[in-house]
Parts: sequence; C-alpha cells; structure tokens
Amino acid sequence: MALPFATALVDGAHISQANILYIGVLAVSVASLIAIARWGHRHRALLVDDEATDRWVRSASGLGTLLVLAAALVVTIVFPESGNLPLILLVLSGPIEQFVGRAAAGRDR
Repeated sequence: MALPFATALVDGAHISQANILYIGVLAVSVASLIAIARWGHRHRALLVDDEATDRWVRSASGLGTLLVLAAALVVTIVFPESGNLPLILLVLSGPIEQFVGRAAAGRDR
C-alpha cells in the first residue's frame, strides 16, 4: 500500500528526500516477500505440490536484492542529490543471488 504513495513522491517537487523513502519502501517490500517465502519454505504443506513449486523452493532467497537495496539506500542517504540513480545497482542482484545460493549450498554440505 505504501509503494504507490512513495512512487508519487519521487518527482521531488514536494519532498526533497522522497527518493530515500522510495528506496526504503522497496527494501521493506522485498524484506516482506523474503519473510513470506521463508514461511512457505518451512510450511510446505501450504504450498502446491508440483515441479514449479519445487524449483521455487530450490531457487535463490532474495537476499541479494535486499542487500543491493540496502546499499542503494545508504548511497542515497549519503548522497541525496543522486536521486534514484543508486537503483542501477539492482543489475547486480542476479550475480549476488547466485553467490548467496552457492554459499548456502556450500554451507549445507
């Protein structure tokens, strides 16, 4: 519910640091999705039992995206004039997700 409100503020005409709010709302949204996914991982009986669900359970956790959003939030707080430009860091979320997945797989061995 907060994302449309934060998105409307991003034009910067009314609030000078709306980009910080916007990236913060994105980070909270991703953190919420990660929490929901972990709940699903722990309670498999709540999920559909098919191959697509099995692939999803084995997939990355979303932590890479959250880490990148946290870094973008820090950059935006330190350099507020950067606007939404730090969100370009999200292109790194894929490689970070792969690294986190490999690290988790290595830890489970």
